[in-house]
Amino acid sequence: RLPEEASTWIYSLNKRTAEYDWIFLPIHVASFSDAPIDLMKKLVKAFPQGLRMAATGGKLPLHVACETLASSEVIAFLHNAYSDALYVIDDSGNTPLQQTMFSENKSGRTRVMQLLTSLQATEVRNGSGENVVPRVGLPKTGKVAKMFKKWHSATVLKRQYRSAL
Repeated sequence: RLPEEASTWIYSLNKRTAEYDWIFLPIHVASFSDAPIDLMKKLVKAFPQGLRMAATGGKLPLHVACETLASSEVIAFLHNAYSDALYVIDDSGNTPLQQTMFSENKSGRTRVMQLLTSLQATEVRNGSGENVVPRVGLPKTGKVAKMFKKWHSATVLKRQYRSAL
């Protein structure tokens, strides 16, 4: 029954206007309900298309998880299951990173923003949109590694400089 339940839309219909007040799949609800990672994995396994389906406001599960500052484990899992969600714009014109920035809850905002930017940094794509560097990390030797180390050192110095101001 899990595949059937995982693909069932949950909604509230406004009887006066006959329009939806809100509409979600279970994966969206789990994304904002602090659901355990095991449940998230089961929902995705049962209905992987749910990762690409928008709920109220055009939000994918990753948007919802970022807006509600879900656990890092949940956000990383949603990203790894559908990494292109990081670049999808919702009905308000926001990506998941922007949803995080506009979150009303300030506690955890920095953690999620850092996680999203690190996830984004691991995605290097070619002109066809294919990953050319595996997500497991960058090479440890060679020109790319030297360039990355130089960039990373400069980034760390900039952060240290900004925090000193």
